[in-house]
Amino acid sequence: MKLTCIAGLPGTGKTHLARGLAAETGALRLSRDEVRTELFDPVTYTESEKSAAFEEMLRRAREHLAREDVILEGMPFSRRSERDAARRLAEEVGADFELIVCVCPDEVALARIVSQKPKHPADDRSESLYHAVKSRFEAIGEDEHPVAVNTREE
Repeated sequence: MKLTCIAGLPGTGKTHLARGLAAETGALRLSRDEVRTELFDPVTYTESEKSAAFEEMLRRAREHLAREDVILEGMPFSRRSERDAARRLAEEVGADFELIVCVCPDEVALARIVSQKPKHPADDRSESLYHAVKSRFEAIGEDEHPVAVNTREE
């Protein structure tokens, strides 16, 4: 079995890529955005909500990894601790781990955020959120063995 994390800034195509991979491979796709919507009504996008949704996503991944591949998305994985938590989960259950990083030019990601605003599950996506996440994004080290995917063209 394999646990795949799709990382990247808002608007870089994480959800699009994850949906395509899930359809192609039959893997279960777990989205923090979707899990948060299930857990909270209304969604207020607080750090505690994000944390609770991430923990629930990991719990569900643990449950499913015994019988199927799992793709985690719907969040940037901007913190090393988040990526490490997913990697530890894969190790604990004996699954392979893959970190895919979606990259594209800023102007492409920002245009997507504007055009997808009415239909994207994360209502808090905005130009200011993009820049905030970019400023706090902890560099992905070579020791994390990332696979970079240029998502300029979807």
